[in-house]
Amino acid sequence: MNHYIKYAILLILIPPSITACARKLEIEKSSAIPRMSPLKVAVLPFAVEKEEMQEGADLIRKLFTANLKESSLEIIEISVVDSILKKHNLFDQDKIEQTITQNPRKFGEIFGANAVIRGKIHKWQRIYALVESSVETEAWVKMTDTFSGNTIISVRKGEIRNAGITRIPTGYVAAAISPVTGMQKLYLYQLSNELSRNLAQPFIDSFQTDISKPLIITACAVLKKNEPFADSLYLVLIGDSGKHAYFSIGDSGKIPMTETSKGCYHGYIEGSFGNNDKAVFTLSRNNIESNYTAKISVSD
Repeated sequence: MNHYIKYAILLILIPPSITACARKLEIEKSSAIPRMSPLKVAVLPFAVEKEEMQEGADLIRKLFTANLKESSLEIIEISVVDSILKKHNLFDQDKIEQTITQNPRKFGEIFGANAVIRGKIHKWQRIYALVESSVETEAWVKMTDTFSGNTIISVRKGEIRNAGITRIPTGYVAAAISPVTGMQKLYLYQLSNELSRNLAQPFIDSFQTDISKPLIITACAVLKKNEPFADSLYLVLIGDSGKHAYFSIGDSGKIPMTETSKGCYHGYIEGSFGNNDKAVFTLSRNNIESNYTAKISVSD
């Protein structure tokens, strides 16, 4: 049996046990939170204390922004934000900070936004050893009123995760699917989403909406050919935890997936599948659904 599929089976049959240490969530809110609807917001690039943390800063910014879409805030797409910043020569972090401090209205003008959110990654460490692996990250995010320059909400949070060989090490989680999907940091997505969700939650609570869809971060389907027997299809979905997850192939109908760890759902099915088949993933909450389509990848 292909060793990648062997790891996938371990993922499905053995729920991971991850030791965790979450640092206290620090929140500061203005007594006068803007109530205009919708409040248009640009999430600026996150700063870093060290250059090697940039990968984590980019990842957390994307996940944080995705989580914010559960609020009533009107979020400007990251690609649009970055394009506008580049056009106005404001991509340098020192220049962004200086402009926010001295002339916050400039951001209101160039984005047509009522507020901007900036952040900074203080810790981003990934250590992989033979039998142990760990991730430690700490960040803050701050929303600034582009008219007054006042801070609306400020949040700081840190996360530490450790996993040992007997608890499904982080590298194995990615190894189960990375050779055929290119998602080598699937486990990192899961951990980063926890931090991003914690950072975003005070904003979601402060700017609530009546309609919010459960968030799907990513999903994949890996096929193992078992000729002349039935093929084996392994499915993974990463998203909001505590929801109902399903997948469907063609006219199979919705097949339930199991949440084996927080926000990580797995599924399995046997049958005959074509190279062009796709898996449709569904994550539901209170009859509100989010969908994600992934092409089936065939394992060697």
